Amino acid sequence: MYDYYSYIICTLFFTAFYAPVVPAGLGLSIVGLVMVYWFCKYLFLRRLSTPRKIGIELTLAMTKIIEFFPLLYSCSNYIFDRITSKPTHFSKLLIAISLIYITLPMNYFNQKLFGIRKEINRYNMIDYKDARLQMDEDYERCNPVTKNIAVRQF
Repeated sequence: MYDYYSYIICTLFFTAFYAPVVPAGLGLSIVGLVMVYWFCKYLFLRRLSTPRKIGIELTLAMTKIIEFFPLLYSCSNYIFDRITSKPTHFSKLLIAISLIYITLPMNYFNQKLFGIRKEINRYNMIDYKDARLQMDEDYERCNPVTKNIAVRQF
């Protein structure tokens, strides 16, 4: 369901930018994202035959992009305050706090605060012949030519 990552990020950033002008957009965005969640869940459970495999890199990249949400919201708040009236110190304070939030190593703080440990990748400790029995897919099982033989051997 990684096809919908771009839609979710676009919705979040669009909402963050226009939320100071249209506060009802926050609620509409939440409703839209909940609908996308249920749509993806329906597709995953009822329509898709095999989920596509993606690496952890895409998920981590999207999580890092979401960290820019407070900065976009505070900048848009400052911009719309400047257009409609004189910007307040509160808008400038929000920008400063969001810049500090982005520059701090939040991953380090989360690890210390919540006690998260990095797990050792156990697949790097064993060879391919032993690890392939634990994998959902491998080349032989995905290749249409060798699929039947590989499934019987598995």
